[in-house]
Amino acid sequence: MSHVSSIKGPAIFLAQGWGKPGWKTLPECAKTAASLGYKGMQAPLWTGSGIDVEKAAGSQSYCEDLQAEVTAAGCPIVELANHCETQLVRCAPVYLELHQWPVPPTLHGNHTAIQEWARIRARQSILAAKNFGFNRVAAFSGTGMFHLMYPWPQRPAGLVEAGFNALADAWRPIFDFGGEHGVDVCFELHPGEDLMDGNTFNQFLGYVDNHPKCNILLDLSHSVLSGMGLRQMLGFIVANKERIKMFHVKDAEFNPTEGGGVYDGYRSWKDRAGRFRSLGDGQIDYSAVIAMLDHLGLDLWAVLEWECCFKGWNQGVEEGAKFIEAWINGTTPPTKADVIPHNEGAFDDFAAGKIDKGVISRLIGVKESEVNTKVAS
Repeated sequence: MSHVSSIKGPAIFLAQGWGKPGWKTLPECAKTAASLGYKGMQAPLWTGSGIDVEKAAGSQSYCEDLQAEVTAAGCPIVELANHCETQLVRCAPVYLELHQWPVPPTLHGNHTAIQEWARIRARQSILAAKNFGFNRVAAFSGTGMFHLMYPWPQRPAGLVEAGFNALADAWRPIFDFGGEHGVDVCFELHPGEDLMDGNTFNQFLGYVDNHPKCNILLDLSHSVLSGMGLRQMLGFIVANKERIKMFHVKDAEFNPTEGGGVYDGYRSWKDRAGRFRSLGDGQIDYSAVIAMLDHLGLDLWAVLEWECCFKGWNQGVEEGAKFIEAWINGTTPPTKADVIPHNEGAFDDFAAGKIDKGVISRLIGVKESEVNTKVAS
């Protein structure tokens, strides 16, 4: 008797490809994704994506009509994500210069108002998930103290406790709201966020009394970039199996040199010791990872999140569907393909706001006239 895996897929996260040819509307995305072998889409909710989160939060019929349209086009929405707006639920003022693009212009520069707006959007994302018929939504935790993770001079006593208390105060009412509506909040544990790994996530759980709606979007690419190996990653999965409710399949590699290792962040992505890669080109043994998730009986969609500094979106997503399908079915993955030259820009361009010399001058504390015009205009 053949084994039916608890892992479903392949599915695809639309964030990095949104707006590219073939990916400009949700029905167009569904048609293109289906042609590549994807069985579901994880759709973003933030400003500028294909779903109006306010309408989705307030109207089940809006969600049903949109789902019917994309399903007819070949590929249903199976999950929702709102990383870009939930990051502002708890955000240190230092980050607002970089991350005001999804926020209504009338709120720009108003730190308190932006955080309150983001908390409303988090609740709307929960309602949108409910109206689509889902019981989970992806999020970022926010970044109130990440910039103080490795400071000199050292952090003052009490700063970490105060930071976690502030994060808990922001999220506990949202978790309670999720409980009222049967929707989990699943944090992608990500450098830049206060919840960046297993240690910070489990530390945070203590501040929210182990709230059942506080859960994890598993993305092991960030574990690779922090220096973890397969044994540590599988151990993380086993230790947190009750909290893992969503799953991004993204590859990465970590190749420290005599010049740099984990803290190799000022160089371009192609030059860093740690780099995100297209599936099959990195160091994650997804055959073992998916086998472990299946062994634990976790009911997850295997969602491709493409990020790569060498291959382009079109090549990455075409290859990615084949890799995920092979890993789920326990068959031989396809042969790694050569890089097809592309000119698509950075993989996270979608999350970049408008940066000018004034912003850069404020971020690094120099006069605007001292900012090199070759790097800003």
